[in-house]
Amino acid sequence: MLLLPCHAMSGCDTVSVLCGIGNGKALKALHAGHKLDKLREDAYDMTDVIAEATSFTAACYGSKETEMSEIRYDIWSSKMANAKLTSAPDLKSLPPTVDEDEVCVRRAYFQASIWRNALQSDQPELDPTYGWYNQ
Repeated sequence: MLLLPCHAMSGCDTVSVLCGIGNGKALKALHAGHKLDKLREDAYDMTDVIAEATSFTAACYGSKETEMSEIRYDIWSSKMANAKLTSAPDLKSLPPTVDEDEVCVRRAYFQASIWRNALQSDQPELDPTYGWYNQ
C-alpha cells in the first residue's frame, strides 16, 4: 500500500512531477524511513498530510529542512555553491513553492484515495475539484 501514495507524490498522470525526482528517488526515501502513512488513509487532517508529504519531498531532494521555503532555499544554495557554475540554475529545478506543494499534495491525496478505494462499492466523499482549483 505504500507504493500508491509514493507514486502519486512522485508524479503520476494526474499529479505534477517533482523536477528531478522520479520513482527511484521516491522509493529510496521510502526505504530510508520517510513514510507517507497519512496519505494512505482517508481520515487524516490535511495539515498533517501536508506536513508528512513535505518531509517526504525534502528527503527526496536530499534536504534536512522541514518547511518548503527552507527546502527550496537549501536546494538553491547547494546549486549555487557549485564552483563550475556559469549561470543561475533554472527555477524549475527547485522543489515546488509552498502553495504549489499544498496543491500537489491535495491532488496526490485525492488520487491515492481513488486508487485505494477502487474496488469498494462505497467511495469516500471527496470533491473532484479537491486540489485542482486556485483558492
